[in-house]
Amino acid sequence: MIILKNISKSYGGKAVLDNVNIEIPGSGVFGIFGASGQGKTTLIRLLCGLEKPDGGEIIGVGNGDPNSHEADKAEERHLFNGLCQVIVKQSDGAENVTVTAASDGLESATATVKSVANENKKIFIPSVNEKYIAKWRQSVDLSETRPDPNVKIEDHDMNTWGIVSVGSGYDDKFKNITGYGLYKTTVNINENDNFIVFRELTGNEVEVFVNSEQKFKGDCQWGRKVEINVSDVNGDTDIAVIVNSTKADGNGGISKPVVITD
Repeated sequence: MIILKNISKSYGGKAVLDNVNIEIPGSGVFGIFGASGQGKTTLIRLLCGLEKPDGGEIIGVGNGDPNSHEADKAEERHLFNGLCQVIVKQSDGAENVTVTAASDGLESATATVKSVANENKKIFIPSVNEKYIAKWRQSVDLSETRPDPNVKIEDHDMNTWGIVSVGSGYDDKFKNITGYGLYKTTVNINENDNFIVFRELTGNEVEVFVNSEQKFKGDCQWGRKVEINVSDVNGDTDIAVIVNSTKADGNGGISKPVVITD
């Protein structure tokens, strides 16, 4: 028996097959009929493994509204300030993920996200005496003016702030564009912790703040290791990093892992 479940395929943003479900018994002769351009050839090519399907499932939705009581996993979401978000998990074997947004009285729109082969990046494993600072909040867009490192970020704000893992290379946000990027996180510093080590910061000018106090400011356009002494700090500690990229062909970001060490 051949079973196809929720199979979709698009070309150039145009859906050829949309959520197709078929069960074909293990014996017999079967035909596929339909008008020209309705997806017969595409379906056969998928069955033969000559094409990969698009597809995925919605695993979360949101809009940044702190007063919203809508479910976080659903097929629809109201806009908040004209925006909403959807988190999609790619199906096994899918080549692309196609998302269609529709609303009464508005023209629908479709976006196709192409899958990219996972690069063989080195996995960073901290030593016994190090604590890896992995999760940061990052401004979604670069700004033309220097941001305030003390800006407060609401936990539910996903429209202007994203959750990122840093330290695995240059930040794509700084490719072919200039501006300021802001990274923030909160970590716990104990009495045995003496340094926060940025294995590499990259940008024409980078600033590092610990509990609102500027601890570093310098040129990092070629990549630079920065150590911040935190021996006088204890408990929950706010860290902010401002990266300024002044060249459109330059690089920027927290390009290598950040650790707390003794």
